[in-house]
Amino acid sequence: MDDGGACRYRFLNEGVSSVVFAFTDDAGTGMVVRVPKVPYRDPRDDDRARQRICAVFSALLGSDYVSREELVMIPGVTLRAMLDAARSRRSRRFVALFDSDAVDAGASWAAWTMPDLTRVHAQSSEGQFAVELKPKWGFLPDGPGRVASVSQYCPLDMFNDDAAARTRALHCMFRTPQNHVVLFDSAGRMVDAESHALSVDDLADLIGSVLTANRDLLARIQSAQLLTGLTMRQVEHVAAKLSAEQWAAFQDEPLTDDLVQRISRAHQQSTRMKNFRCLRSPAGYASHVKTVDDTVLLEMTARDVSIMVSFVPAAVATDQAPNGIRGPPVRSVDACGRTWLYKIGVIDLETKYPKPSTTRSRLDDAQYTQTGQLASPGGY
Repeated sequence: MDDGGACRYRFLNEGVSSVVFAFTDDAGTGMVVRVPKVPYRDPRDDDRARQRICAVFSALLGSDYVSREELVMIPGVTLRAMLDAARSRRSRRFVALFDSDAVDAGASWAAWTMPDLTRVHAQSSEGQFAVELKPKWGFLPDGPGRVASVSQYCPLDMFNDDAAARTRALHCMFRTPQNHVVLFDSAGRMVDAESHALSVDDLADLIGSVLTANRDLLARIQSAQLLTGLTMRQVEHVAAKLSAEQWAAFQDEPLTDDLVQRISRAHQQSTRMKNFRCLRSPAGYASHVKTVDDTVLLEMTARDVSIMVSFVPAAVATDQAPNGIRGPPVRSVDACGRTWLYKIGVIDLETKYPKPSTTRSRLDDAQYTQTGQLASPGGY
């Protein structure tokens, strides 16, 4: 990637681990670049881990829903300018944790490009918008200004086979969104659902129609969250048996090629590895703990994914050129009195690295105490 200047990029969104920019020049239109905030390891090693994650989740969720990523190196001076230009649109909390001051202007920064799922068509923005759903259960940290109201959203409804239950979950999502839903307008700006041209009820019904048409995706995500069938307390018990050498080996190679090959070859319903009875005896740990930990890392990734859906009215789209950018196929759905073209895909397939699970177990315990049930279909 050349040092062409920050004007080629527009801030799109960010999470805890990365910042996402959309390309604005002709050569890159229809693509985004995901910039990790912390380079955990050598870019080539990180790229291999990301390609493995993509291969595994293409097998688990379906290749139509998972886009490939490509490694690029951004000049430090360009990334600094990109972050400076985006500062007014970013959360002050995130700016305080990662800003241009953290980037060496004389070095290059590893990032990954992928198709822009906020757009159905790359060359025009007329009538387009996108919705990012985060179908997980979580309690935001307490603190002034952090939560305006308690969300009524329940993931048990979202993952329900009943279409009415899913639509009910979506209505709750849009009315008390917290961090479960993000809406992008035609210019790629994050907006409030109340200010959208469609009503909140129509938005929920539209997304509900798409999820009904792609209901196998939710079932596959749920299955991926339950690959081991172990609770977090059981996982913590397994992790406690790891030696320092095993931890070092996991950090060096977080996801084995063997696991990728086995899951890629296996049918979706046969990938749930349940037979861990041998773990009840100390002798069983030596041969199985690596497989358990590898698979738990996949579960952790599956529990953090987001579903991105972009829309454009079919009547508006007829005069627009096809996207021309590889990525999910363009589909159609009838809802809210019209026909819509849409793209749907899974994002945030971040590689999870091994670490002690005490914090996650405490969170599970707190959620269980408050809700009286497991926090999500995946127990998280």
